[in-house]
Amino acid sequence: MAKVKLIEIGGTSCGVCKMMKPMVDKVISMFSADDLDFQYVYGDTDEGKTIMEENSIGSVSKVPTFVFFVDGEEKERFDGGITLPALRDKIKNYL
Repeated sequence: MAKVKLIEIGGTSCGVCKMMKPMVDKVISMFSADDLDFQYVYGDTDEGKTIMEENSIGSVSKVPTFVFFVDGEEKERFDGGITLPALRDKIKNYL
């Protein structure tokens, strides 16, 4: 089974980030089972710099930015809003 990590870089003053938080939390909870090798990491634009450095993400131009890693390798990056079904399907695709 692949080890999947989703990193979200957001901002406390980002309206889209605030609007999406409940939806992202709901989707993440769907994949929090012990039998899945899935990790979700959130960082705001300040603490996110450390998270970005630790994961060799580089810079982000917009928030929120979502970055998928599979077995330690970056597979996909996108920014802006996303629907619950679309985020759920992206996670399922990598698991």
